[in-house]
Amino acid sequence: MDDYFKKFIENISLTKNQREDAKTKYIGVCKVLNNEFYNSEYNDSVKFLFGSYKKKTTISHSNKDIDVIFKIPKIKFEEY
Repeated sequence: MDDYFKKFIENISLTKNQREDAKTKYIGVCKVLNNEFYNSEYNDSVKFLFGSYKKKTTISHSNKDIDVIFKIPKIKFEEY
């Protein structure tokens, strides 16, 4: 049974390429947002990942979304 379960987990887990692709994309989105809202180089302190991607429970056949909260300066928030 162990071999069947291991194969099942392997089949539904994200591949290394899928994980790298997701990371590239969410960092790219955060960098664009950073350029819009800050006059500084992007760093990870302005974003917070949550959901299945953060918890590492995303499966390869599910929706390929990544949940991100992006912190913006209060003055910019008030503009919107």
